[in-house]
Amino acid sequence: MMRSVLIPLSIAIVAVLVAAAASIGFARHDNHVALERAYAMMSDSDGLKVNESTLEDALQFVRKYRGEERSSKPTGTCQPSDCMAETNVSPSFYGRHTWLIPVVKRIGVQVFEFNVTLWVEDGKLTAIEEIFFVPRAVGADVYVEAMTSNPAERNCRHSSYQLHPGFMTSYRERYGTPEFTYWTNARRPQEAPPHPRMNLNCVTTLAGCQSIAQILPAAWVQHQADQPKIEALQRTMRAGNDSEASCK
Repeated sequence: MMRSVLIPLSIAIVAVLVAAAASIGFARHDNHVALERAYAMMSDSDGLKVNESTLEDALQFVRKYRGEERSSKPTGTCQPSDCMAETNVSPSFYGRHTWLIPVVKRIGVQVFEFNVTLWVEDGKLTAIEEIFFVPRAVGADVYVEAMTSNPAERNCRHSSYQLHPGFMTSYRERYGTPEFTYWTNARRPQEAPPHPRMNLNCVTTLAGCQSIAQILPAAWVQHQADQPKIEALQRTMRAGNDSEASCK
């Protein structure tokens, strides 16, 4: 009698263990595929040049990753005069099953999103934006943006721009989430360090992605080193009533 009960129970336990192992394997594989896709998108976007690459270059990139293109305005289609093309790595499965996020986190699978957006005006690429972030449900909120574009007024008003117009860093906490931006001036690339490459390997670790320093370590060090200089510059400008830096 006891044996007749134990055999089905043992089979059930083995089946559960096999299913669990298969699920862990799938989750890890899916995470690595997403990470490899993100790195491939970075590598290909590095081949695009603001003010040089064409609309066709941008569309070739975004179609390779099955992205979308449209007008940068609320309505309209992609045209040589105005186009916004974007592609992403998005955890659509976990978006539909958010209860699984804390479960897979325990086995070193960190759900994340990575997006590349391109803007084209008058047939030429005018901006490249890469964004990485960890959804709030993961419990390790972090948001990092790396952008290359021609300077706009909002850039030129920033103290970091006035310190070194070739690039700019900014940090803020928004709704409790740390947000960091590294911007490169496409008109003055010789005055900026090499475009930083995001390190996303933390999405495969048990600890996960907890800080800006994990994603853009050199840029974060630069940002911290700039803070005393920016504070001194702001004091000098207030004392001397200096005008803002020109937007070039």
